[in-house]
Amino acid sequence: MRIRTLTGLLLTAAWLAAAPAAHALSLGLTTAAGPLSPFKTGSTATSTAALTVVSVTPWTLQVADTTSTSNAGHLARQSGCSSGVATLSNPLQLTATPGAGTGTSAGQKSLSGSPQTVATGPLGTSLVSVAYSQTIPSSELVVAGCTYSITVTYTAS
Repeated sequence: MRIRTLTGLLLTAAWLAAAPAAHALSLGLTTAAGPLSPFKTGSTATSTAALTVVSVTPWTLQVADTTSTSNAGHLARQSGCSSGVATLSNPLQLTATPGAGTGTSAGQKSLSGSPQTVATGPLGTSLVSVAYSQTIPSSELVVAGCTYSITVTYTAS
């Protein structure tokens, strides 16, 4: 498992491999997400990442926020900062899009604590582009210098 901390976003990529060669499967983080930008009140912050799925059978890619017990799917202010909202009201949105001919996107999803299918594909190798979007209403105060984060866990099966 690889964990990478980024400003406003924490991504977790899980690698899964089945024992028999007939069911070989791997999931890798090809390009880590950059910071959500512009991350400020009254804006929609965006970022992108890329994953690689390699499978000898058709695959399904799911996503969930598996670390939050309350407010799953919502970016939370980190310790060390007491100003601004503690948790953003809108969940992180994401769209996973496999390369042409290598899979199908399930469209935009709101991150939650429950696994959701974001893409499927046939056997082979697929580069999956992921677009993240976080709407921050003008009624929510996010303070410069405060860090907000979330853990996004991908699972391929």
